[in-house]
Amino acid sequence: MLIKFRKCLIHSKAFPAIPKSQREDTDILSYIYAQLDEAVEHLEAMRWNHFSENWYAMFTKCHSLIKFNMPIERDNKQSMMVEAYLAQHRCYNAPYNGRLRIAPDVNERKLEALAIHESIKCACHGVPFGGAKGGVRLDKGQVSAKELKRVCEKYVCELSKKMFLSSNIGVLNTDLGSTKVEMGWIYDTYKILNEHRDLNYMSAVLGKDVLRGGIDGFVESTGLGISTGLKYFLNKNEFCNFFSIPIGIKGKRVIIEGYGEVGSWTHKYLQDIGFSIIGIIEKESGVYSEKGLDCKVLKAHWKEKKSFIGIEEYECMKGEKAHELLFHDCDVLVLGATEATINKENVEKVKAKMIVEGADAPVSY
Repeated sequence: MLIKFRKCLIHSKAFPAIPKSQREDTDILSYIYAQLDEAVEHLEAMRWNHFSENWYAMFTKCHSLIKFNMPIERDNKQSMMVEAYLAQHRCYNAPYNGRLRIAPDVNERKLEALAIHESIKCACHGVPFGGAKGGVRLDKGQVSAKELKRVCEKYVCELSKKMFLSSNIGVLNTDLGSTKVEMGWIYDTYKILNEHRDLNYMSAVLGKDVLRGGIDGFVESTGLGISTGLKYFLNKNEFCNFFSIPIGIKGKRVIIEGYGEVGSWTHKYLQDIGFSIIGIIEKESGVYSEKGLDCKVLKAHWKEKKSFIGIEEYECMKGEKAHELLFHDCDVLVLGATEATINKENVEKVKAKMIVEGADAPVSY
């Protein structure tokens, strides 16, 4: 979890992998390069002698970036072609940790950026993984469960055939569009293909359910981490005084973007320790109540509808009106969905005193 404050959001320069004139403010890869530029400036200020332009050029490029097209049989016996990707950054620590994103906007540039970002996160936290990112360009709402299962199985077959997936080379993990269900299908397929030659085959796929060897509490972990971090910082006098924030949790109003595994569990854990969740935004709708949103009520409606549309207990918003909740007055804004949610075009609209990053680079300014 990363916490950012509006006072601290800055850009930088140095040896740009892409000239700044060619960068797009809402482009995630340009933002990652800007982060690296800032790191370079700090290294130069510290007179770090091991730095060179060649090192920077190497770090800003992925070691491997593959794209392949998968023919998938549909339930009506017709065929469709599905684009799939895998970006592997620099494996200073093996294996690569590649989160699998299944979404219609997946592309090479975005996955390359997120692979670099994964490397940085693992290095900063001392986690022994290299950075990677997997992707399938597919709208899950347009395919059946059986068709999605075939896509996942084919993806594993292609990666195994190309030797990009194994417990000691690269592992797959959950991300936007992939859950323990998809990870279960991937694990079953990998086990069939590689059980005889990969003694640690169970560790090649993360995020699977407990019956397949997954970790109990994996799904809840990000939400629990966000709540624990917020509780820690908001009870620190030095921290709150520096940013002119009243100390303590009591009375703090929170808005959450996203209601998947991150957003829903963040809602529960923040509510449990005394925060008031006044707004939640998801892809098509949002809910708002100044008195606070009850986690059980929302989860029951979401489980049935997979949307907040039609909920009677709270004010429901649709489309752009729902996304305007991002700029509503609150103490804490939790971003738990996609990258570049807050960018140069909308950063001035943000009224939250704190921004908590619960996704990959949701603040790109």
